[in-house]
Amino acid sequence: MRPLLNGLSLRAAGAADNTFLLNLFHRNRAAELMLFGFSAEQELQFVQMQFRARSFHYAQAYPTSQDHIVQRDGVDVGRLLVQKCADVITLIDIALLPEHCGHGLGTQLLRDLIAEADRDGSAIELHVEQASRAKKLYLQLGFVETQALPPYDAMVRQPQLQRTT
Repeated sequence: MRPLLNGLSLRAAGAADNTFLLNLFHRNRAAELMLFGFSAEQELQFVQMQFRARSFHYAQAYPTSQDHIVQRDGVDVGRLLVQKCADVITLIDIALLPEHCGHGLGTQLLRDLIAEADRDGSAIELHVEQASRAKKLYLQLGFVETQALPPYDAMVRQPQLQRTT
């Protein structure tokens, strides 16, 4: 477990976390799912299918990724999935349960990742939905758009040199 500020910590995700990760995935898509008019059973089947497909894609595309459960005061509240290579960190997924959004937790997680990248001289790259509120935060934190891939934008933040005195 890696402690952070304000009661946040990261722990390695494992197979026992699949139920939590499915719930996180489902809850973060509630507004979008309402548009389909699914019954509760249809919605659950659809979400399970999408979750399995996404998990398979992540495993294939990012075989050395590190999957973390974000905890606040010992309670699971989100996920941070990254792949670290020699000079780049790929932010694959960052998600918090809806009731934990808007309180600066995501910003704190990003600042911690940025500090690590700066220490290691690594860039951070990611994809973000073009209409997402998170895009504004990424821009504020020094990320720049590198490519439009509708409905996503590719973004990167170059490492900032650490001053030693």
